[in-house]
Formats: sequence, C-alpha cells, structure tokens
Amino acid sequence: MHKKMKKLFCILALGLIGLSLPQKSEAIIHVGASLALSGDFDLKENEGFDGQKTSGYGFSVVVPFGLMLRYDMMEVTMETAGDDIKADIGIPSLGYRLGFPLTGIHIAGAYGIGAASYNKSYKDSDLTQIFLELGYNIIPLFDIYFGYHSITGEKIEGKSGGELKSSLTGTVYSLGVNFGF
Repeated sequence: MHKKMKKLFCILALGLIGLSLPQKSEAIIHVGASLALSGDFDLKENEGFDGQKTSGYGFSVVVPFGLMLRYDMMEVTMETAGDDIKADIGIPSLGYRLGFPLTGIHIAGAYGIGAASYNKSYKDSDLTQIFLELGYNIIPLFDIYFGYHSITGEKIEGKSGGELKSSLTGTVYSLGVNFGF
C-alpha cells in the first residue's frame, strides 16, 4: 500500500508541474503596444473646463516568470473657453502577468509612479497608476487585450501660487496587442 501511495503522489506531482509549465503556444517573452481609447479625469466645470480629450499609447515587455515592465505616455487636453491646458503624462510601471494557457486568457496588473507636465503656468505634478489588463490569445503567440488605468494625481497648482480644485485623477481605457517570442 505504501509503494502505491508514493507512485500516485509522484504521478500527481509531475502532472501539476506539467500543467504549470508553459505550453507549446506559450511564449517566453511578450512585447505589447496599446492605444488609449477614452479617459475621464476629475475636471471641475466651475473652473472653466468645458471638456477634455485624452490620447496616448503604452508599451510593455513581459519577461520569463511573468514580470511586466510597462511605460505609458498620454496627453490630456483640458478644454476651456480660452486657451486649452495640455498635460503630458509619462508613467513607468512594474507588474506581473499571469497566463492561463488552456483557456487562452491572461490577466496582468502593474503599479507605477510618474509625472505630468503642463503647457501653461502650472507646476509639474506627481501621478500614480494602477494598471489592469485582461487579454485573450487569438492565434498562437498573438493576443489582444483591454486595459484599465486608474490614475491618481495631485491638485493642479499654478507656478505663481494658488491651486485648482481639479486634478489629473481619473481613468483611462486602452486596447492593445501582444506578440510572443
């Protein structure tokens, strides 16, 4: 009875190890790019903001064991009755990607600290980002994903003093592709 239990344990252990290893269609390194689809930031209408436009892109690299390095660049145009205020955002992020080879689905998450610089007389402000990704493997070594960026920023401050009630705090949605090698 004891030998049968050892044999069964070894078979189960090898099976679990086999399931956790990358499958033939699973890549070792992934390179991805995404485009911002829409954004919604905390801009107060009573401060003269009529609307906003968000554009941008991001790049990511996933190395073995799921470690993800990501860099997002965005431009937020805050529309006013006069001149528009533009904020250029750059956020490097570090995260983890987890793939489920049998289903073709992957999830990823990352955290980053970056900054926004403005085209008007406003001080640069610090930002943090939480990035979540949900993707699906369409064909081997190629997948498409939907990204959610939660960005938290400080109040927008003028260089000569005073601050706005608005901040670059909000969400951005993106769509991207990953290629595996």
